[in-house]
Amino acid sequence: RKHGNAWFWGEPEVIRKDHAALSFQLLADEEFRTATLGWLRTLPVALSRSDVKVVHACWHDETIARLQKFDGDAITAYKHFSAEVEKELEGLPKLDSAEDDEDRRDLAVQNHNPVLVTVSGMEEKAAEPFWAGGKMRRLDRKKWWTEYSGEALVVFGHYWRLFPRPSSTPAEFKDFDPTGGNLFPGASPFQLLGGGGGCACVDFGVGVRYEER
Repeated sequence: RKHGNAWFWGEPEVIRKDHAALSFQLLADEEFRTATLGWLRTLPVALSRSDVKVVHACWHDETIARLQKFDGDAITAYKHFSAEVEKELEGLPKLDSAEDDEDRRDLAVQNHNPVLVTVSGMEEKAAEPFWAGGKMRRLDRKKWWTEYSGEALVVFGHYWRLFPRPSSTPAEFKDFDPTGGNLFPGASPFQLLGGGGGCACVDFGVGVRYEER
């Protein structure tokens, strides 16, 4: 379970940054969970044709190839590749620093599991620790689109893309700092990213609207 999704398991959660209050939440019941998980199991984690590719978070050719060879749904694939990563980590010697050891493990868990790569992207060491998802993090989201050179357009979401604040923005919101910061500095909201056929991020921060409120 992750920060922000306790509602799905029928549990209230304080998700405000300042932890000042429990926000209004509709909590899911068992019937909703069963129906939703059943539906999600039928969905692909990526779509591809000659001119366009669609993925929630990250298009990575090697990752997609591993998934294409796997026979089963996303949940089964996730468990299979998670077991592979655990086996890979078993034989590694401990590093001198506990933080380095933890970071190495977290990077492997995220970047070596193709299901996690497609639905939540790749990670890399952050320049500085930062607060996100309810905890301090030493790993940051990798800007994979800067390395893309394929011929097809890639459409993805996941990473909040923010519009510039208009001059009419109330004073209390002008300095609002969304969780995770801006991964697209210098790019206009509708600008294609990366090389090749380009990458289009179409996530315009519905989640960040909650933080603003």
